[in-house]
Amino acid sequence: MGFDKDYVAKFLGFLGHREAGGVTEVRFFSKERYAFINNRQVFVGRVVSGYYDDYDKLAGDVEPFDGKANIYVTLNPCRPELLARAANRLQFDAKITTGDDDILCDLWFPFDTDPVRPSDISSTEEELRAALAKRDEVAEFLSPWAPVVKGVSGNGGHGLILLPGYPNTRKARQAKERLTRFLSDRFSDWEVDESGRMILRKDGVSVDNTVFNLSRIWKLYGTIACKGDNVPDRPYRLSHLDIMDVKPVDLYAMLDEIIPPEEEENIAPLMICLSFSRYPNLRCISIQRETLLSHA
Repeated sequence: MGFDKDYVAKFLGFLGHREAGGVTEVRFFSKERYAFINNRQVFVGRVVSGYYDDYDKLAGDVEPFDGKANIYVTLNPCRPELLARAANRLQFDAKITTGDDDILCDLWFPFDTDPVRPSDISSTEEELRAALAKRDEVAEFLSPWAPVVKGVSGNGGHGLILLPGYPNTRKARQAKERLTRFLSDRFSDWEVDESGRMILRKDGVSVDNTVFNLSRIWKLYGTIACKGDNVPDRPYRLSHLDIMDVKPVDLYAMLDEIIPPEEEENIAPLMICLSFSRYPNLRCISIQRETLLSHA
């Protein structure tokens, strides 16, 4: 799993942040507070962040941390003035990172399929296959409206749809959240337990319902996913994206076609349960049980 600077830089260029007039934040959370860089021990703290419009420089700066930290970038372009926070360099022990109001525009719609498992461990090969099959299922569903660029996070599946660069407005944020939650409710592997709780199936796959925020950080493809320890049945893996030429799609204008009204009405009660993957013990109100059972 060698580090390929050219591929990392190619992916960063593929995101289109510079063409949109923005810059890219790279961010990672170091497992160790100190790191050896250029044969010197350096205090890096918990959070490392930097803002870049030079992607060759970004790739070179993160290389020493590949396989030692999970490395992410902002999926959407940051406002260009944020370059002044840490211009084409890493800021160790960073205290300020990108928020939703710092995003220039909404350029990508993502979805994330992840096998249900304890936190901070890698997936097994079987779990990864299930997550990629779920990714393909979601991509197939969306294919009449938009091409999906497919990726592997290292532990699960990713899908990306290129958007026109919607202005950072409340309307765009709401549209993104609506579609994200619909896909999660429809495609995650739910079951109802003996007490009537709607929970994710233990051997199932979750379609993340939290990835709608505009400042979402996303896997830097070409780097290693290194959750927990690297053990034979749950190994570290290289993330990658099947980079291809795509044209922007006015996805949010088609939401009423993508989300059938009758299905949205049936799925709406699920929102009462908030995020099941994060709050698996939260009970739904009993009046919705028949709807939940039929959906499951």
